[in-house]
Amino acid sequence: MIEKERVEPTVLSCEKGVASKAYQKHREKEFTIFVGKKPLKVHKKVLTDASPVFTAMFESGMKEVTEKKMTITDFDLEIVNAAVKLLYSDSVPTNFTFEQMLLLFF
Repeated sequence: MIEKERVEPTVLSCEKGVASKAYQKHREKEFTIFVGKKPLKVHKKVLTDASPVFTAMFESGMKEVTEKKMTITDFDLEIVNAAVKLLYSDSVPTNFTFEQMLLLFF
């Protein structure tokens, strides 16, 4: 449940995260997501395991695939960073507004 007037930090959580701990430690993150000028390094495999949209992108031969990077312009860094962190862990403690919590569901 999300409460609009929540004061204490919110802990986002998912059952296990997408990336296994063994995978995280032994593989180089080969894809970069830019939010503004800030780069976030991620594993392509983690993105494809998490999203059919990323799977389709990586199978399409789009320029993002060959350049090994993409830019996100419609979400701010805090939201994208939290989404990426959820892929690699089972929780992300942070203070989010109600509107930011809703953005994470998109």
